[in-house]
Amino acid sequence: MKLKLLVTFIAAATTLPVLASDKTIGDNLPYFNADRPAIQEKALIIDATGKSPEEIGVIIAKSSIERGEELASLGDNAELWLDIALQAVKNIEKINPDHLRMLKSQANYRGITLERLVASTIAPDYIIDSAVSGDELSDYISLPNGCTSLAFNNGLVGQTLDWPLDSIKSDTTLLKSDTQIGEIADGTLYQQMGRNVGVTITHLGRMSIQSTADYSNIITLDALASTAARMNSVEEVIALAKQYKLVVPMNMTVADKNGDYAAINVAGEDTVVHRGNDKGVAFTNHSDSLRAKLLPEGTSAQQETEVNKKNFWTFARKDAAENFIRYTPELTVESMKYLFNSKPVNLSKYNGDEFVTTKAFIWDLNTGCAEFAPENPLFMKEDYTKVCFD
Repeated sequence: MKLKLLVTFIAAATTLPVLASDKTIGDNLPYFNADRPAIQEKALIIDATGKSPEEIGVIIAKSSIERGEELASLGDNAELWLDIALQAVKNIEKINPDHLRMLKSQANYRGITLERLVASTIAPDYIIDSAVSGDELSDYISLPNGCTSLAFNNGLVGQTLDWPLDSIKSDTTLLKSDTQIGEIADGTLYQQMGRNVGVTITHLGRMSIQSTADYSNIITLDALASTAARMNSVEEVIALAKQYKLVVPMNMTVADKNGDYAAINVAGEDTVVHRGNDKGVAFTNHSDSLRAKLLPEGTSAQQETEVNKKNFWTFARKDAAENFIRYTPELTVESMKYLFNSKPVNLSKYNGDEFVTTKAFIWDLNTGCAEFAPENPLFMKEDYTKVCFD
C-alpha cells in the first residue's frame, strides 16, 4: 500500500506545472539555482554571403546605428588615439586589406574619418585598464574583467562573455559572410570563426598595460581577430600574434579544424602561449604572475574565496574549466554548453554583484557551424542560435 501511494504521489508530482521564476533582470538571484526570464532567446542573423567588404561595412554600420550603438568617445586623449589609429591602419593594410576595405566603407557611411572609427575601437579597453595605477594588491581588485574560454583538441572552441548587467541587450546580431561568422559589436566583428580557425577574446589587462611611444607594430583587436579567423592553423595565428601588440594586451583562445589549440596572451614581444593539456586548454583573465601575487602559497581556502569574489571568480573559473577538460569523458558541443551553465563559470547577479554572464558561444570547425546564446544561456528556454557556413 505504501509503495502504491508513493508511485501515485510521484506520478502526480510529474504532472504539476513548473512555475516560472518571478525574478526579473536586476534582481539578486540564488548562487546555485539562479533563474529569471531571458531578455533575448534568439540572436538576430544577417546573411552577407556573397557581399563585398565594402557592402559588409555598410551592413555593419546600418546595424549598429539602428540598434542605437554609439562609437566610443575619445575623451581628452583624442589626439593620442588618432595618432595610434593612423599607425594601426598601416598595419591593418599589411595583414588584412579586406578588413580595411570594410572599415573604410563603414567610416564613409557614418561620415567620419577612418582614423576616428579605428580610434573608437582602441580607447575603451585602455580606459578600463587604466584603473590600475600601482602595484598594490588593492589596485587589482574589483576591476571589471570576466569571460571564460576553452578549446578542445577536436576543433571546438567557445566562451562565456561576462560584462556588467546593463550591457545585456535584446538585439544581439550575428553576421555571416563567405569567410567569417561573428557578432556585430562596437562597429565591427570581434568574436568570430572562420572556416579553419575559431577565435575567442578575453580581457587580460591589469598588470600588462603598455606605456610606450613606439606604436610601429600596434594593431587593433578586431583586425587581429579577423585576420586570425581567416588563417588555416593555430600555428599561423601564434606567428601573427608575435608580430604585433595591442594597446591593452588581450588573450585569444583559438582552435583549428585539425585539432590544434592554444590560449595566446597577445603582448608583442611578451606574447605567451598556453597549451593546456592533451585534451584542451582553458583561460580566463589573469596572468600567472597576477595569480601568484593575489594568491601566494599558504593562502587559506577562505581567503581564496574572498579574493575570487573580488576578482569576478577569475581563478575559480579557470580552475573549474581546466578540471572540466581534464575529467570530462566527452569533448562535445553539449559538454561545453553544460560547463557554460555551471558555477563558478556562469555568473549571475548575486549579493549585489552585477558583473554577470551576458552571452556564450561555441565555434564548431568540424561542421562549420556557430552556436550563439544572445543572453546568459542559463536563463534561455530555447537552445543556442545556430548559423552555418553551408
